[in-house]
Amino acid sequence: MGENTVTCRVTAEDGQTVKTYTIHVNKVEGGETAAVTAVGDLTAVINGEQYTVAEAFDMAALPEGFEQVSYSYKGNDVMAARGTEKDLLLLYLTDAQESGAFFIYNESADSWTPYTEISTTSKAIVILPVDKSVTIPEGFTEGIMNLENGKKASGWVPAGEENPKYWLFYGMNWNGDKALYRYDLEENTIQRYFQDPIGANGSITVEQYKEVTDAQQELLHKYDLRGIIILIMGIVIAVLLAVAAVLAGRSGKSVKKTDMAGRTRRRAIAEMAASEELESEVLSREEKKDGKAAKKAKGESRRSGQKEPAVQPQKKSVIPPVEEDDDFEVIDLDLDEEDEDEEFEFIDVDEDTRDK
Repeated sequence: MGENTVTCRVTAEDGQTVKTYTIHVNKVEGGETAAVTAVGDLTAVINGEQYTVAEAFDMAALPEGFEQVSYSYKGNDVMAARGTEKDLLLLYLTDAQESGAFFIYNESADSWTPYTEISTTSKAIVILPVDKSVTIPEGFTEGIMNLENGKKASGWVPAGEENPKYWLFYGMNWNGDKALYRYDLEENTIQRYFQDPIGANGSITVEQYKEVTDAQQELLHKYDLRGIIILIMGIVIAVLLAVAAVLAGRSGKSVKKTDMAGRTRRRAIAEMAASEELESEVLSREEKKDGKAAKKAKGESRRSGQKEPAVQPQKKSVIPPVEEDDDFEVIDLDLDEEDEDEEFEFIDVDEDTRDK
């Protein structure tokens, strides 16, 4: 309600001419304010301060190495600057006092960083020959450098580097101060060389660095050897286990065969012993029968008055063959299977026995 001021900045088609128009609006009290739909939000809050994204800026303020481009910021087409060599996007922001500056805009993070440049003035350093008071830092070797003006100068570069990034030389500045200087071979800049004390801030000498590197290589070599040895030992152990398994299988078969042979031998002995026992028993039975028959014949002769016939020696009867239907069981009475003095008992399990 009441008096309002609206400021409009208009940029011409050339992108450089900018005019500002101020509109004064006096709204009478009463009634409702109609809602206004904006095309897009052009505000940005940086460190708690609100800025406005300018739709255009003066091309003269464009930093070196950037070119003007059109960029859509949250639905609004605004002027922007993009680096020709640098992957940077710049937008021009104004604060509440309408003071403007470029900011680096990170599109993915939607964040802002003030664009700040550091520029140095050109300086001329006179190259001097090294006197006795100058100590060249360790880790540098002497070399000849080709300067931009076509001249050559003697200096020092890091030892062991094929393409050094900088070069040391001894010189004097415009105030007459003498010192070692470091010349950046890529950016063509010069700065004084300051050597850290040995061991300070983790710095070491070339000899110390080489010693540590050699020790590391030796440790890596030992670890590699240990891995190879462990692999070989694993293979040998696997082969030995396989051989042991094969030998154990063969040994089991041999023991089984030996046991079967032993059992066959013991059965043969048992059957032989049983046969001898049976033969002895049969002979005993025959002798008993012959004795009874002789006595009977002698008694009859006496009763009849006849002369007793001479007793003829009886031949040993042949052992009748064992019937096929006879079943026998051999029992080993000795629990020690390896003892040669085996004891057996031969049992006829057939109910049809010869001796009633």
